[in-house]
Formats: sequence, structure tokens, C-alpha cells
Amino acid sequence: MHKIQQVRYYLSRLKDVDFQNMRRIAKKVAQKTRRPGLAVLLDIILCSLRYQSGYMDYYEFEFYLLNAKERATYLTSGINNSIVTRYCDKSAWESLEDKAAFNRMFSRFLKREWLDLRECGEEAFRAFAARHPVLIVKPVCGCGGRGVERIDTEKEPDLSALFHRLRRNGQVLVEEVLIQHPEMDKLYAGAVNTLRMITFLQENGEPVVLKRVLKVGNGGVTDNFSSGGMYTFCAPDGTVLAPAIDEEGHVFEKHPASGVPFSGFRVPLMQEADALVCEAARLVPKLRYVGWDVAVLPDGCALIEGNWFCGIFQMKPSLSGEKTGDLPLYRQYMDL
Repeated sequence: MHKIQQVRYYLSRLKDVDFQNMRRIAKKVAQKTRRPGLAVLLDIILCSLRYQSGYMDYYEFEFYLLNAKERATYLTSGINNSIVTRYCDKSAWESLEDKAAFNRMFSRFLKREWLDLRECGEEAFRAFAARHPVLIVKPVCGCGGRGVERIDTEKEPDLSALFHRLRRNGQVLVEEVLIQHPEMDKLYAGAVNTLRMITFLQENGEPVVLKRVLKVGNGGVTDNFSSGGMYTFCAPDGTVLAPAIDEEGHVFEKHPASGVPFSGFRVPLMQEADALVCEAARLVPKLRYVGWDVAVLPDGCALIEGNWFCGIFQMKPSLSGEKTGDLPLYRQYMDL
């Protein structure tokens, strides 16, 4: 990122910083490392200037364990934002932001029926519920699993009231419930566990899969990190490489509900998932850097959604035993 852009980014972020939470994080690190809190806080600020890292980057990627050379290998919030700005044309964002528009564009990859309540009447909704008594309902825009519900229509006394309630609440995207692969069910059966597959479309038009992240639910109907879920990392053959972590940084060797160990678990159909997201990436050439959510089903893989702002997923040094982030990998394909 150009120096002027770095300064602009830093100033734009400064006004949005939650200083109370930053102090809380600094205190947690100070307790963990037995360093003075002020020293940790100053280190967080210096890292934000030097590496464009937020205080949550500092905490999540354990910058307090790294030296300067090691820190410089990590993808941070500022660098990730510059990638999005450079490689994702703003005019194409809506094709992924609006989930109904997404479903239309990528219909052949969905493997499920769906309905947009903004464009149909009550009778169409009743017919859909008759075919699919259990529904997933969600807003057409939003992230983090907010507004997503699983509804058993057979327990609803009045379908007409349900129809109008969903429209009123903005939960206008109604989908058939996907049945995940039995192996994924063993891990956690309370939600459809998905893969976050990050792709980059190269100059020659060929996509490459940069990351394969396994997102797993924990006590909710979605697997979102911000909704209580957890994540870990997969090798290209689907083998899980490390324990899972949640938003608070808790480490899970096994899933707390199923007791299934994460490390060594094998996600089925990973090659098919790779092929699916690469084909999807070619359909949005203006969005070269995308995070795709993919469900693994008994008969194949299904696309759930795409994210032009796909977030950062890097393994903690304390989990991997390595102190190298994703920047060297990204620089093989991007001009950073």
C-alpha cells in the first residue's frame, strides 16, 4: 500500500477504534505475557502503524509472540482492506451482497429450492412450506448469521401470520434446509458446517484457492464465528490441520458437543469444493478476491454465499508451531 494510502487508512480507522475494548485486549495480553499493560498498549499502537494491524489482529494472531520479521509476514486488516479495494470492483459488490441476487446468479450451484417473499404471494409461500416443512429464513443482506432462523412450519399455527411476520422482519429469503454429509454431521449436527474457500482470480483468468477454512457450529443454527461458531484449517485433501478456535480465542481440541477431535478429521469432497468455487469465481471477474461458503452434502457440494469482503483466517502461532502468516502466499499471486 502506498504511504499516503496507509496514512489515510490509519486516520479513517482511528475514529472508529473502540478504545475501551483495545485496553481490555491489552490487559488480557499483559496478564498472559506478564508484561506491563502500558508496554503492550504501545506495542499494539506501533504494530498498527507498521503492519496496519488492528488490536484484534494483534490478539488473534498473537503478535505478542512474534518478532518484527515474523509480524511482517501476517495478513492484517489494513492490508486485507487494500486487497479488497484493489481487486474487488465496487460496482459488482451487490451481486454478492444481495442474497437473492446471488441465488439467481449462482442457481446451478445451490442444490436447494428458495423463495423471495418480496416477489411472491402467500399462496406460493404455502406451497413452498408444503414441499419443505422446515425452512431456513434470512434477510437478503447482512452478515454474521444475524436474522437467520430455522422454522418448523408444522409448529406454526397460522402460515398467513408467519408469511406476514417474515416480510415485516425483513426475513424475506426462504430456503430449503440442506442435509449435510454424514461425516460433517458427526462433527456437529446442530448446524450445516461449511467451508470458507478464499479464491483469487489471476490475471490470466484462472482462479486459485488460497485458503480452505472449516467453520463449525456450536449451539446455534449457523456456523458463523460471530454467532458462537468456531473455525479451523484444512489441507487441500480436506484433512483438518489444527484445533479449532472461537471468537474469544478459546481453543478446542475436540468439538464440545460431539467430542470429535478436530486435528486429523477429514472433510469429504474437498476436490469437488475446489472445483465449485473456481467455477463460481469465473462468473464474477470484477470480484477477484472472494470468500465462498460451501456446504458438503451426501451427493456433492452446494454454494451458500459469496463474500467480497472475506475476512482474514490465519492460524495462531501457538496452534501451528510456525510463525509465518499468509502474506508470502498472497504475494505469489498479488502485487502487494
